[in-house]
Amino acid sequence: MAAKIHKKIIKSPLRPPLQYVTLDSRPAARCRRWKNRKTLSGGREKMGGFSLLDFIYHIDQSIMLWLQDVVRNPLLSKFLVPLTTIGYAGTLWIILSIVMLFFRRTRKVGWLSLLTMLVCYLFNDILLKELVQRPRPFMDLPQLQVIESKPTSWSFPSGHACSSFAAASTYSKGEEPRWLKGLFWFLAVAMAFSRPYVGVHYPTDVLAGACIGLLGSALMWRFTSEPYDRLTERIAQKRHA
Repeated sequence: MAAKIHKKIIKSPLRPPLQYVTLDSRPAARCRRWKNRKTLSGGREKMGGFSLLDFIYHIDQSIMLWLQDVVRNPLLSKFLVPLTTIGYAGTLWIILSIVMLFFRRTRKVGWLSLLTMLVCYLFNDILLKELVQRPRPFMDLPQLQVIESKPTSWSFPSGHACSSFAAASTYSKGEEPRWLKGLFWFLAVAMAFSRPYVGVHYPTDVLAGACIGLLGSALMWRFTSEPYDRLTERIAQKRHA
């Protein structure tokens, strides 16, 4: 099986020479492209070996083809494809957070989760994706079959994983029952796994997005939890005055 997978691996997009790859169908003047540029792997041929980036791409592509050929099945797809669809733009987590705003016990977690997802989105999707500009897996692997609509944005890091882990991590800091927190974490992990499963993200995209979500949640809770408590206390005092 390993030999078959390795034969399917095509040349890494980080290895020159590289052709321009169009990521969307917008006008040519605004169209973003993946350009060949100097990387850490530039001198690998002279050294006679693979660089770290080559190794990561090799593992990433092998896992993608393994998921397609071994793991993917109709039963699992019926659960993961709809789940990944409602995860776009953090839709599922935004809805859950808004619902929490209507209950005093979960209102704090609801507000802070919305704030955390906004900050993580700006850092993950607006900043990092544009800086890294990594093409989607289906652009590197022609034999990879995508079982949902193909995104036109860059691949690294995963926005689904970022929003999912940011929300689940924030929810876990609240006063909800343990079984409910466990359900949130299950949905977050399933949402993240659905991205390479359907063929639109590399595993390292998902790993990076999850780490950003966890770190963002920890930092936002650290610096906004107490100010939120003081603000709500002042509002309550003014109402009773």
